[in-house]
Amino acid sequence: MNRTAERLARWRRDLQALTGWRRGAVAMLLGVGATLALPPVHALVLLLPAFIGLVWMIDDAGSGRRAFWAGWWFGLGHFASGVYWVSHAMLVDAARFGWMIPFALGGLGAWLGLFTGVATLIAWRLARLRIATPLALATSWLLTEWLRGHVLTGFPWNLAGTAWLDLPWIAGIAAWIGLYGLTALTVAVSASVARAGGLGTMIAIGVFTGLSIFAQHFPARLPSTEAGPMLRLVQPDIAQSLKWVPEERQRSLALTAALSRGPGIERIAHVIWPETATLFPLASSREFMADLARLVPAGGYLLTGSTRIEREPVFKAWNSLHALDASGEIRASFDKFHLVPFGEYVPLRGILPVE
Repeated sequence: MNRTAERLARWRRDLQALTGWRRGAVAMLLGVGATLALPPVHALVLLLPAFIGLVWMIDDAGSGRRAFWAGWWFGLGHFASGVYWVSHAMLVDAARFGWMIPFALGGLGAWLGLFTGVATLIAWRLARLRIATPLALATSWLLTEWLRGHVLTGFPWNLAGTAWLDLPWIAGIAAWIGLYGLTALTVAVSASVARAGGLGTMIAIGVFTGLSIFAQHFPARLPSTEAGPMLRLVQPDIAQSLKWVPEERQRSLALTAALSRGPGIERIAHVIWPETATLFPLASSREFMADLARLVPAGGYLLTGSTRIEREPVFKAWNSLHALDASGEIRASFDKFHLVPFGEYVPLRGILPVE
């Protein structure tokens, strides 16, 4: 334990000695490390240096401004690396939109980094009130992550609690305290190691272990599905590069329809297709809706993603979910409102010159 404490003390001194862009670069790398702890990489061990380093930066900030910038650089690295998949939407028509990729990823990272910057600023101020920095950071992280999930339609991506998806005995805690609660607990435990040998570390690990054991012995279960409706989820796994190619649309729809009619259809109550599965506004073709009606189970619905268009008084489009019945009529629709920046809407349209 003493040797570990000595190493941590030496690493902290090295980190404390950094100034200017070097300090920002290290904070950004810590954020990238936190991303690698999440799916699909699941390098869980990287949570420790990520949040240990962030705690040290808060402790050694000396001012609220430096505390904020430490969190902002951390968030820039964390989110710019974690939302790489947003670039896929711009590669559908790379000739027109490929140039946007670095700006979209950098811009998203810079915007979302504001939330982590606010988190570290609040944690710094709480620490000045003699609240342990790991606890202060976990508390402020919980608040700002919730805000991130709701401000400007919300973008609740890369919550730290998702790091445990491959470990169901820990992930099960979310059934009782929610994903935000598991995220705060993850930050608290990871950050508490910065106080190696301290009582806080032992308490945090004890709480984590206790909740895991509790979740295993008393899992929060949904009511039995034996008497409920049987659903069929259809995922044809169409490559993004092919999905919007006109020549591929018919094949994609045929594959999705074939999977929908697979063995056991007589036991299915509802069939659920993916987002934008129909590739064009469903309501624009009565003939196509009539064809889809043949896939609807008796007394059930086909739930499919589709664009929804309104042309009057001005043109508007939505990413929607439609419920189609066996008569070929749309009985209900739901418009997605938590939108992907740049993939589904352009944030700050009045400022950014992007169509």
